[in-house]
Formats: sequence, C-alpha cells, structure tokens
Amino acid sequence: MKTKSLLLFLLLFPILAQAQGVDVPPRHMIDYPTAGLLRRGGFDVEARFYGESGLLLGTNVGVSPRFMFGVSFGCLVPMRGTVGSIMFGTRAIGKVLGLLQGGPIAAGVIGPLVMGMIFDLNGNYSVAIWGLIVTSALMMPVSLAMASPAELAKRIGQRID
Repeated sequence: MKTKSLLLFLLLFPILAQAQGVDVPPRHMIDYPTAGLLRRGGFDVEARFYGESGLLLGTNVGVSPRFMFGVSFGCLVPMRGTVGSIMFGTRAIGKVLGLLQGGPIAAGVIGPLVMGMIFDLNGNYSVAIWGLIVTSALMMPVSLAMASPAELAKRIGQRID
C-alpha cells in the first residue's frame, strides 16, 4: 500500500505543484539550455550520467529576477584521453584528442551564435530545432556505417606509421 501511495504521489506531484502556482520557466530544451532563469532564492542540483563513465554534476542558484549562476563539473571531458587511448592506442593520442575535443569546442562556439541569429530572424527556435533534427537524422546512417573502433585504430595507425 505504501508503495502504491508513493507512486501515486510522485505521479500527481507535478500536477499539484502546478495547481498551486509554482511557475518555473523551462531552463533546458531537451539537452540544451534556454534563457529561463531560477527565481530569486531558488536553486537546483543536477546529476547526469553518460556512457563510458561520464558524469556531470552541477548546481544553479537564482540571485535576482535577472541573474543566476551555476557551477558544474563533469567527468566526460577528463575521460576523453582514457577513452581515446583505449579506442585508438597511444601512438597518435595527440591527434585523436585534437579531433575529439576540437569538434565539440567548435560546435559550442558556433552553435549558440547560429541559434541566436535564427531566433532573431524568426522570433522562435523552431527552425533551429528542425535543423538539428534533420542534421541528426542525416548523420545516423553515417555513424552506423562507421567501422569498429579496432578497425579504425588499425587504419589510423597505418597512416601515421
């Protein structure tokens, strides 16, 4: 009985909280941050777990109606060297890490600029979101067609030698 009551409470709590006037603007759209802010005095704690031993911990605090700050630490970036050396060996680890870190850095710089320009032109993010969906859909066959990490490591090792 206690389990059923707890489950019912957990399912109904968001509805009850919304009915009580709790209005928290969305701060993440799927996995991307939005311009939503926490209210003054509000805070949240996040934990995300990823494959390959990835972990991202963070906390955010609302300071005023227009300002909030957060602190985050993740294990995915520090694990890139280990994962890269396991997948591709240590002979070309510098080149491998350059590729593994260069792409996300470039996307992290260019992505918000493009999303902001699209928002400024259209007044919403729908075109940008559909662009990301189409790009993801086009990249799925590419990722499925990739060779196994062991075969890729052999090819990279042959080119470097």
